Amino acid sequence: VRDMSQNRIQQVAEECRDVLIALAIDEKVCETIVKFYMSIMNIYADVKKNVEVEPVIGSFNYANYEYKTCQIGDKIWFAENFSCGNTSYLDPISSLFKGFFGESYGKNIGKDTDNQKYGRLYTWKEACDCVPDGWRLPTIEDFQDMVAYIESLRYDAGSALKSKKQWHGESDQGLDLFGFCAYPTVLKNGESQAWFWTASATGENDYPHYCVCLSANNNELNLTSKATDGYQACVRYVRDIE
Repeated sequence: VRDMSQNRIQQVAEECRDVLIALAIDEKVCETIVKFYMSIMNIYADVKKNVEVEPVIGSFNYANYEYKTCQIGDKIWFAENFSCGNTSYLDPISSLFKGFFGESYGKNIGKDTDNQKYGRLYTWKEACDCVPDGWRLPTIEDFQDMVAYIESLRYDAGSALKSKKQWHGESDQGLDLFGFCAYPTVLKNGESQAWFWTASATGENDYPHYCVCLSANNNELNLTSKATDGYQACVRYVRDIE
């Protein structure tokens, strides 16, 4: 219980309510029990949410550019979207009109200084081919470990990873607790989103690769998204701490 994030607390409360209703317990009694549960759980969550996280920021020089890195748990992550190597999209995200997941978020920016901020979009094969020495394309397990570590501090992964600016709406901004600084890179159905490749296979022919997704409208990191070979997404490489 002490390691539950605010979002998970809410989910468990709703699950408890559904179980009680299914057992034909009076609905008013159900709501009373759920409210009591929420009040106790929020006390635990609030205590931990007041603890500051000190980002561990580093750098990695590749192709004459100094990429920022950050530590989350026992791994070092790129703290910027990758933007080097061969890609079917020769232009940075900030000058694109379309991404396969939706409309490019940065299409109206058009400033050279924003190119590195948003990085580039890659197919899955391109993301695998561009890996710098000593790094790897993260697996879905790497992202699961990331989420588990963040939630052990009682923060929601989506909020902790998203940048403090650029997401739609003042209430949708992230906390950027670790310096991961995930900017939105596409608009899908009017919602700011950021998609990242994983190295993991789904075992399906139509959608063979897993992606992870951040969205403006929730505070989770979606670990169940799938994509075809032709989709383009952002890339954040990872390595274990030596």
